[in-house]
Amino acid sequence: MANDNRHVIAVADPAELAKMAAERVVARISANPGRAAICLTGGSSPQQLYRLLATDTYRSRIAWDHVHWFIGDDRFVATGDPLSNNKSVLVVDNVTDFRLPSASSLDARIEKAFKIQRVNILFDLDVFNLTNSATVLGKQYNLRATGATGFDQVLEIMNPRILRLGGRINF
Repeated sequence: MANDNRHVIAVADPAELAKMAAERVVARISANPGRAAICLTGGSSPQQLYRLLATDTYRSRIAWDHVHWFIGDDRFVATGDPLSNNKSVLVVDNVTDFRLPSASSLDARIEKAFKIQRVNILFDLDVFNLTNSATVLGKQYNLRATGATGFDQVLEIMNPRILRLGGRINF
């Protein structure tokens, strides 16, 4: 039995397609009296739509607590595979605002050895994360998260500077 509700929608360009799709997504969510389930795909095709949905114009019209967003991939690709689309979905106005700072670590060691007959005595001083200034390694990007680990809260920072004194005796 054919679906009588099918029709073709023609638009002028990708920007208009993204706008039309955003309007349809918002309309479908609004029309659903219960909880809507929306599958996000990765890759480059839906990126304009995702950017548009992240703007205040659309974001304010979505009942976020009534939508279950999930990521789908039509290919059989492992989650960690470089071809997986899971890494491409982040709904924000400007992704640069959510980039974490570059992380760098500098470790240093000073060592002094003394030889007494056949015995070597070594003293060393290790400093780990010498340039560390509480570099943020992870933040919460789930809009529904609340409390101490709520949206935009720091979840992980680089280990603090560590100073270690050591000694070894080799014979």
